[in-house]
Amino acid sequence: MTGCLTEMSCGLQRGAESCYGQGMANSYLGIVSRRGLELLTVENEHTAVFLARRCRRAGGTRVCCWATLDVADAEAICDLVRLGMPEAAWRQLNLVAVDGGRLLPPDANTDAA
Repeated sequence: MTGCLTEMSCGLQRGAESCYGQGMANSYLGIVSRRGLELLTVENEHTAVFLARRCRRAGGTRVCCWATLDVADAEAICDLVRLGMPEAAWRQLNLVAVDGGRLLPPDANTDAA
């Protein structure tokens, strides 16, 4: 399935033709808890701040992560999240990600909005 991705429950979008073509890696952000990957979404200018706030409200039980993934891999991981399989989604993300890591919390002085 190609997709320049309409919003779905896990944060990815599907529908239109791919913005970058087949096999192109995109940047994704996610939320990880002790259960595994809880959410995966395409990175945009607002995503990191939104997810960081969401993690902060969870009281330190969740962290934000980033990954570079092929669209097809991201859609497969999103399917695992939607099916209620966060541990399997986290394992799969770690297996197929081109690169990735943890997002550091934003500086409190720059998070005024």
